[in-house]
Amino acid sequence: SDLVLESSAVLNLLREQFVSTWALVVDLKAIIGNQSDDTIEDSQRAKQALDNYAFPVESMIQQIDGTVISKINANDLLNI
Repeated sequence: SDLVLESSAVLNLLREQFVSTWALVVDLKAIIGNQSDDTIEDSQRAKQALDNYAFPVESMIQQIDGTVISKINANDLLNI
């Protein structure tokens, strides 16, 4: 059996659907503050990210609508 990242179906899904990015808190606040009809979805995603953020670094996986489905804080990694 294939490992997950050896599966062509999983690799195709990642190529087509996955976006990796990062943002500073100040940038998320600016996106939320500059909300217009053209950027409402970006604003909602930024708000979800900011609502789930904890200092100093938060890694999270969001669905396209901004729903956070998984997250881990850098401090949690120190306790592993």
